[in-house]
Amino acid sequence: IALESLVEAYVVASSVAKSLNYMDLANLAALRAKEAAALLDDPVQMGKADFVWLLTLPGAGSWDRGLVAAEQSAANLEPHARDPLGCQVLGMLTLTASLSAAAIQQGDRAAHWLGEAAGVAARVPDEPMRTWMSFSLANVNIWRVTVAVERGEAGGAMLELARDVHLDLFEP
Repeated sequence: IALESLVEAYVVASSVAKSLNYMDLANLAALRAKEAAALLDDPVQMGKADFVWLLTLPGAGSWDRGLVAAEQSAANLEPHARDPLGCQVLGMLTLTASLSAAAIQQGDRAAHWLGEAAGVAARVPDEPMRTWMSFSLANVNIWRVTVAVERGEAGGAMLELARDVHLDLFEP
């Protein structure tokens, strides 16, 4: 349990550092999460570490590498995602793959990964305030809007996607 707690602590540290725009520290914490997860030899913990590491990759010129890494992380975790936590971590990896694909204008791949995320979301409660990184159908719907914006969609298509967003589910 100590190493699992360490992975989670590094995940949180990475997320906070990223929010404060300390990308170097966010990446360092993500790398430490990966090291702790490797010691555990636990695919779900490795998925958590991979998720925050993917979010700390430099944006300029690396979206394609990020997409390949996100797809590999999802593929590594998928056979092991049997419990709610495993599904939630897998879901966040699929959402990350979708956004990475959208950023390099690979619409079919982005749609594929959004579909995968929706399928995984069907296996967990739609209670984003009770899941890891808020993974749920409600969160998938927010990412649908994000991916659509990244792909340059606008107007009626965005309005239609926004109808499925329920921010009230994210209130404490």
